[in-house]
Amino acid sequence: MDLVRAYTPFPFGLAGIALGVIGCVGPRRGKPLAAAGAILSVLALALGVIMIGGRALQAFSG
Repeated sequence: MDLVRAYTPFPFGLAGIALGVIGCVGPRRGKPLAAAGAILSVLALALGVIMIGGRALQAFSG
């Protein structure tokens, strides 16, 4: 389960960024909510990169 958990943020984060950008473009209501979703998606991707980096450091350090 740990192997799957490290890669989970990537599809959801990328989809969240894409939907957040789409929500911010054009004359729509809810732009602050779309921007907040995009920011949270970027944070999810950053945490995913940190988890993968930590796993790689564990694997290479022994």
